[in-house]
Amino acid sequence: MFGWLDFISEKIDSFNACVEQYKNDTGIQSLPNLARINKAKKLIDAGDIQQAKQILTSVTEISGNEGLAYKYLGLAYEKEKDFESAAVNFQKSADINPIDKNIWQSLGFTYINIRKFEQAIASFEKADRISPMNTDIHTGWGMALLKLKRYDEAHKKFCQAVDFNKYNFAALFLTAVTEVELKRYDDAAARLKFLCKVSPNASNTFEYAKLMFFKNDYNTALEFAQKSMSLNSNIEDTYILLAKIYFAKSQKEKALETFELSLSNGIYSCAINLEWAYILEKMTLFDKAAEKLKNVLAVEPDFVDAKKHLALCSAVLKDVNSARDIINDIPCENEDIINTLTEGIIKFSNGDYENAVNILKNKDFGEFEFLAEYYLAKCYENTGNQIKARDYYDSCTMSNIYFAEAYRDYANYLISKGQYDEAKRKLRKALKNNDNNQSLLNLLFYVSYILVKENLCEYNVRETLEITDKIKPELFEYPEQKTELLNILNDGVKRD
Repeated sequence: MFGWLDFISEKIDSFNACVEQYKNDTGIQSLPNLARINKAKKLIDAGDIQQAKQILTSVTEISGNEGLAYKYLGLAYEKEKDFESAAVNFQKSADINPIDKNIWQSLGFTYINIRKFEQAIASFEKADRISPMNTDIHTGWGMALLKLKRYDEAHKKFCQAVDFNKYNFAALFLTAVTEVELKRYDDAAARLKFLCKVSPNASNTFEYAKLMFFKNDYNTALEFAQKSMSLNSNIEDTYILLAKIYFAKSQKEKALETFELSLSNGIYSCAINLEWAYILEKMTLFDKAAEKLKNVLAVEPDFVDAKKHLALCSAVLKDVNSARDIINDIPCENEDIINTLTEGIIKFSNGDYENAVNILKNKDFGEFEFLAEYYLAKCYENTGNQIKARDYYDSCTMSNIYFAEAYRDYANYLISKGQYDEAKRKLRKALKNNDNNQSLLNLLFYVSYILVKENLCEYNVRETLEITDKIKPELFEYPEQKTELLNILNDGVKRD
C-alpha cells in the first residue's frame, strides 16, 4: 500500500545526491552547463581526457554558444597533441568570446604547432590588443616570425618579451637563436653564456656549444656539448654535434665512438646515420659510409641527400654504373655540388679526362674539395701535366690528412719520377694519421729499400727492416727485398 512512498523517497535521495554533486561542481547553481564544464576541467587536470571530451562535446551539442566548453575542448585536444582539432575549438571559443586574451594566446601557440604561422601572428596581435605588454604573447609572436625567417621582427618581439619579464629565459634564449641567424654572433654568445650560468639546461648548453663550434672554438664547444649530453642524453642533435667536434679536433675514433654511443642509448635515426656517413666520407671510408646511407634509404627511399652521397660513394668505389643509376634517379637540381662532383669522378673513371677537369676545376666543393683535388691530380697525371699533378696532390693531402689513397697514389707518382726522398717524406706524413695502413707501410718499406741501397749503412738497413714489424705477414709485398737486406746485415755492413 505504501510502496509508492518508498519509490518517491528513493527518487528524492537520488535528486539530493545530484544537487550536492552539482554544488561541488559550480558555485553558480543556475548554470548547469558551467557545472559540467567545470567537471570536465577537473577531469582534464586528472588526465581523464576522453571522459572530459565526452562531457564537453555534449555541452556544445546542447548549446553551441558555450565559448568556455570549446575552450576546454581545445585544451583537451591539445593535451592529446591533436593540434588541428585544438585549433578548431580554440577558434570557435574565440569567435564566441573575442575579449578572452588567453584564448587568442592559446590559439596562436596551437597555430605554431600546425605550422600556420601567419594565422598565429594574427592571433597574437589580437591577444596583444586585449592584454598589451604580455611577455608570453610576445614570445609566441616572435616564435611565429622566427619560423617565417623574419628575423629582425622576431628579434624585436623577443627583446620586448624580455623587457616585460627579465626572468623569461625562453625569450632570452630565442633572442640568442635569432641573433645567430642575424650573424650577430658575439651578442648571441654573450646571452647563451649567461643562460648557461643562470639557467643551465640541455638546450642552452647545446646552442652555446654549436655556436662555439661554428666559431672554431672547439675546446669550449666540446665542454658545453658534453654538458648538454649530461643534462639530456636523448637529443640526437647533441650526438651529431659532439661527433663533429671530435672530428674537427682530429679525434676521429672518438667521433665514431659518439655515434656508437647513440646506438647504445637507443638514439638511432636517419639524421644520425646521415651525419655518420658524412664523417666516414671525410675519413675516406667510403664503403662504410655507403652502408650508413643505405640504412637511411631503407627507411626513407626518397631522401635526396642520402641518394646524392650514395652516388658519390659508389663513384669513388669505382661502381660507376650504380653511381650513374642513382644520379639519374635524383630530381634535377641546378648546380648541386655533390652531383657535380660525382659527375666529374664518373668522367674520370671513363677516361674522359678533359671533361672531368672542366667539371671539377674552378668550383667550390666545400668540405669535399679534397676529392675534387684528388681526381684533378689523377687527370693531370694521366695527361702528363707534371706541375699541375703535383700541385693538386699537395692540395689534396693538405686538405684531408686521412686520405691514405691519395698519399699512396702521390707516392707512387713520385716513385715513377725517381723522387724517392720526396715519396718517403709524403708516406711518413701520411702514416701520422693512418698509422696502421698496410698499403702505406708496404710502400714506405719499398722506398726505404731503394734509398738504403744508395746509402748503405747498418742503421739505415735496421731502420728499414723495422718497418716490416708493423706489416702483417700475409699482407707483406716485398719478401725478396727484405731477404736481401737481412743478408746484407748478416754479411756485415759498414756502420755509420
